[in-house]
Amino acid sequence: MAKSAGKTQLSGRERGMKVTCQLVSIPADQISDMGKRKLMNLLLLGAIGLPTARMLLPYIYFFVPPGLYREKKNNSEEKRQLQIVIESSSAPTD
Repeated sequence: MAKSAGKTQLSGRERGMKVTCQLVSIPADQISDMGKRKLMNLLLLGAIGLPTARMLLPYIYFFVPPGLYREKKNNSEEKRQLQIVIESSSAPTD
């Protein structure tokens, strides 16, 4: 029979590795005021959001059925043609 080596594997905490968390105190004069922070957040949102929307709109537009965005144009044209037909059919004939 094979004899075991007698060693066990220890996890990181048991090996003696010490993890410390330190709280960092930032002086009040180095923190930006709320107005500047909001402005920077809006600039960041615009810098990320506008190019993302610009890339996504063609993909979204691809999945919209053609009848939804062409209907308004064709509908006004059909109304105009229908009006012409109604006017010509109601015109008195001699």
